[in-house]
Amino acid sequence: MKSCIYPPTVRERAIRVQESQTVQFHGIRYIYYLQAMHVNVQAHIKENLRKAFTAREIQIFMQPQVCLKDGAICAAQAFPYWLQPDGSWNLPEQFLPALEEAGLIEEMDFYVLEEVARLQQHYTKREMTFFPVMVTFSAATLSLPNTVEHIQKILSDYGLEGKYIQIAVQERCFFEKIEQLVLNLKELQQLGCTLCLDNFGSSSRSFSVLLQLPVHQVKLNHLQEWNGKGEQSDKEKLHDLVQLLRVVGVEIILNGVSTAEDLQLLHRLSVEKAQGSYWGASLHWRDFLHQDMLDKQQESCYYIE
Repeated sequence: MKSCIYPPTVRERAIRVQESQTVQFHGIRYIYYLQAMHVNVQAHIKENLRKAFTAREIQIFMQPQVCLKDGAICAAQAFPYWLQPDGSWNLPEQFLPALEEAGLIEEMDFYVLEEVARLQQHYTKREMTFFPVMVTFSAATLSLPNTVEHIQKILSDYGLEGKYIQIAVQERCFFEKIEQLVLNLKELQQLGCTLCLDNFGSSSRSFSVLLQLPVHQVKLNHLQEWNGKGEQSDKEKLHDLVQLLRVVGVEIILNGVSTAEDLQLLHRLSVEKAQGSYWGASLHWRDFLHQDMLDKQQESCYYIE
């Protein structure tokens, strides 16, 4: 792990140590000081982000969401992966927090949406059935006044209806501007987009937040934490949580399914949809779609150049 530290002298570091913050971006850990270096770090991250967009180093990976009633893929979730010089991929959790810290997450959110819209257009033009794709937006992006207009323009540019896109918002970082967020979500609902509250249960305010937002779905992550061996009380808590969510009237997606035991638990809970490594890891969209087409026994698979 590389580190980049400023100011250079011990005395200056000691003076500003109370003001320091750390972010990790593109394999480098930045320790910077709010008054002295925040702008410079933002500029550096922004420059690398522009280069990555131009060089198409950021690519879309997908993971299926499965309808447990019949075992069919009913949707997919899109994730941005960052190609590194050595051919490896940086996972979203390795760089998205740094983009949020630098105030650049909006650009990444819309980049992912446009890539997904381009993909959807490719298949709809060929009159091929393709399931909806979930794109996760930060709460910060979805709280901006011009967000709906921007999303609507992307859909219009690619000739898509809202039903082809699912918008997920992370529960964390709620919410200084929740009024604008609620307004934006209602407008997206009118466009036909399915709305999801992601990572539900990550805070003590989960139900309070859920009751304020016009979402159709709730996604629960980290199933393994609920389904540990001998933790019957945790399974009971999950059962109670699922029942409460049904009372609220939202569809439930359980994420983190990795074993047959996990799947059995979901069937006992009668959960509608699930996601996880049990059905395979996230794949580059070309590999994901090729695999899906083979599963459907299609004679041909079209790729976007």
